[in-house]
Amino acid sequence: MKKILVVGSGDQRNPRTWSGTPRKVIDLLEQRGYEIIDYDIYTPITAFQRICLKIFFKLKFVYVRMTAKHPFLYRTCEKSLANKIKQVQPDGVLFISENIKIDNTQVKDYIYVDALLKPLNAYSPFKERTKKLGFRQFYHFYEDKDIESYKRADIIFTLNQWTKDFLEHEYKIDSRKIINIGFGVNLLPLKEDKDYDQNLLLIVLRKGVEKLKGLYLLLSAFRLLRAKNIDVQLAVVGTQLEAEPGVTYYYNQPRNITTELFKKCTLYTMPALDEPNGITYLEALANKAPIVGLNRFAFPEFAGFGEYGFICDKEDPYELSALIEKALSDKPLLKKMGEDGQKFVMDKFRWEKTIDNMSKFIK
Repeated sequence: MKKILVVGSGDQRNPRTWSGTPRKVIDLLEQRGYEIIDYDIYTPITAFQRICLKIFFKLKFVYVRMTAKHPFLYRTCEKSLANKIKQVQPDGVLFISENIKIDNTQVKDYIYVDALLKPLNAYSPFKERTKKLGFRQFYHFYEDKDIESYKRADIIFTLNQWTKDFLEHEYKIDSRKIINIGFGVNLLPLKEDKDYDQNLLLIVLRKGVEKLKGLYLLLSAFRLLRAKNIDVQLAVVGTQLEAEPGVTYYYNQPRNITTELFKKCTLYTMPALDEPNGITYLEALANKAPIVGLNRFAFPEFAGFGEYGFICDKEDPYELSALIEKALSDKPLLKKMGEDGQKFVMDKFRWEKTIDNMSKFIK
């Protein structure tokens, strides 16, 4: 039996951690006979350090709120992980959502990753801040440590093709050790026929990331549609803003409300400014809802480069509203895109298939 140390941020077996991805991976690896030991990479960080980082973040002294590659924390996390590896003596270490370089060459090093710092920073609201003295040094430290960990890894599993291509072409990582295995959706697909006549738009996010997920951009486009007397409604899950006509907010609601909205929505509209992956795009497609997003990161491939979704080139509410208006005007096309998109997701994005592919390399 292979013993694998699964390392990530937070409780790896909590279904809310990183969209439930670590728990899914752990459960399915255990079903395949692996002995799994999970470890929170933030374990050695003291409560005092956490408080200081939060204060520094609010005062705009640091760029990332919590990360093992933070200059203040890196050595602590590195030493603690080395001690954990020595104690457990695993056959391999699998990083999920966090990764740092390990020096023990007797242990296989695997990374499962959906995003990279450099392209994320290109669209981040903190972009200009990272150019300033202090922040610039932190950014380079973080990126250097990030690249170190990818070069040390034996195998890198990516959640999408976009990340694989970036690792290969921008970070110059050997393509032979980068495997795009995808991921799975965490809901059952819609089996019955879908009603596309409701003109219901949907976006799912969490409080605090409204700008990053494109909610403000979407609201601007939505108001333009309403101003043209287009019959359209918008459901927003995960946050609460000021009430306005046609918009319904679902904040602190149970998961079943979200799954019902996926079934009912005509289009899933998340023009995210800084979303490298986006599991909700595929959850929407599993419910036969074509998706709308910006032309960046993994969205174009999830949209089938136009087969299952509508790609907006600019962060522009006028372009976005015109795209949504055109989409809503052709219901037969929406039906075909939705059904084709569901087949795409069910064929490629299943957890069982993902872990089967991962197991071929974790030996």
